Amino acid sequence: MKQLYEVYENNIDEVGKFSIKKNGQVFTLLPISHVTQSAQIEVVIDENGDLFHAEVLEKNRARTIVPATLDSANRAGAKVAPHYLHDKLFYVAGDYMKYGGDKKRAENYSNYILQMKEWALASNSHPKVKIVYEYLKKGCLIEDLVAQKILFVDDHNHLIEKWNDGHTEKYNIDKPQIFKEVTGNSSDAFIRFTILADQANDVPTWEDLDLFKNYQNYLSEKMQVKMPSGYCYITGETSVLTDKHGSKLRNAGDMSKLISSNDKQGFTYRGRFEKPEHAVQIGYDVSQKAHNALRWLNERQGYQVDSRYFVTFGIEKPGEIQTFDGSFDLIEKELLDFFGEDTASVDKDLAKLTIAQEVQKALVGKKHNFEIAGIETIVVMAVDAATTGRLAIIYYQQLASEFFLKSLSNWHSTCKWYQDYYAKEHKQFISFIGTPSTYHIVEAVYGEKADSRIKKELYTRILPCIVEEAKIPKDIILITA
Repeated sequence: MKQLYEVYENNIDEVGKFSIKKNGQVFTLLPISHVTQSAQIEVVIDENGDLFHAEVLEKNRARTIVPATLDSANRAGAKVAPHYLHDKLFYVAGDYMKYGGDKKRAENYSNYILQMKEWALASNSHPKVKIVYEYLKKGCLIEDLVAQKILFVDDHNHLIEKWNDGHTEKYNIDKPQIFKEVTGNSSDAFIRFTILADQANDVPTWEDLDLFKNYQNYLSEKMQVKMPSGYCYITGETSVLTDKHGSKLRNAGDMSKLISSNDKQGFTYRGRFEKPEHAVQIGYDVSQKAHNALRWLNERQGYQVDSRYFVTFGIEKPGEIQTFDGSFDLIEKELLDFFGEDTASVDKDLAKLTIAQEVQKALVGKKHNFEIAGIETIVVMAVDAATTGRLAIIYYQQLASEFFLKSLSNWHSTCKWYQDYYAKEHKQFISFIGTPSTYHIVEAVYGEKADSRIKKELYTRILPCIVEEAKIPKDIILITA
């Protein structure tokens, strides 16, 4: 936890900035007291608190940073725990019941709007919050979205929750976009709000760093009154404590937690301690930052095998580190340039020497990059969940960056053999002696169609061979021999 907390502190300038991976996945280092959600509808409000425009969002624009409470960030099932500002339709629409809403959700809007009122009327509230509140307190959101042809109602003036062929025939229109984007009922659509831009450099609410900070200050004042303070085991300082910790550490649907104490009824972990805080006390800010850092690292550079995530990172800066890379991954360009189109004419001894030299150059380059970024400490870890509620650290090593690079160098110098590679982008076969990626080692041991649950265990067993210079397990060698 301390190391992850330090990662957050060292990368504070990345907070709230969205990045895109090669596969198109959008991610960010979350501000504390915030979560990410995928929005289906965007509502733009003018400075007078009236609806200006609304639209259905495609998935590539959906990622939204949302102010959250401890309860809303961990809500599940029928629990009523609204987020602030952005939330699902049945929370933010004051006219939800008017349009045939579920009676079990009758109190959702009142809980949401009360929260918004308190924040909007706070002495240091943000102007954007006040505008959104002024609009939503009118209780006309669904009416406006129906008028904008974002949502649709039936002959009884009830919200159409799911679209079917009968609706297409009856109303003589194609399936509306909202029903293509939302999962479940239309009332489950997540709504995000922003203010009509007054200047070219105005940012939407879900990217507004000032708004994030405003909410953090507001929530902090409330927590200091309502939540206990005590000695944080991570920082050694007195701070507001929490016994509710983050989930969604591996992906958006991941509800498992590294720290959990919900055993008041099952008594699963009772016996040694009477209360959770007798076992450990962690400050709210520290917990938020550490969990957000791990989530960010997994999204940014984590390597997934089945439900297990492997991640290697620097504490000072995360770096670009993939422990499982082979020689081809390290020096793909150099290999292709060296072999050219006629691989058969290349002298094998020269190729062997050249490849070894290029791999070492690549590792020296990594060392240089580490030095530029000020990366002194490397952490290699793997997390997995045996159940839906508990996340475990399967593997953990923390070592100086120079020792980590020494181990990588040893792995690439001692674990190598003859390989055939097909470079898809260049449509070219290459044969050389080098270190295979861990992916190819696992494929050689178990085959391509083996169960991923078996494969992830082999990845974990090979990790100490790479990081700690441990010997490769004999059973693996015997299988591939």
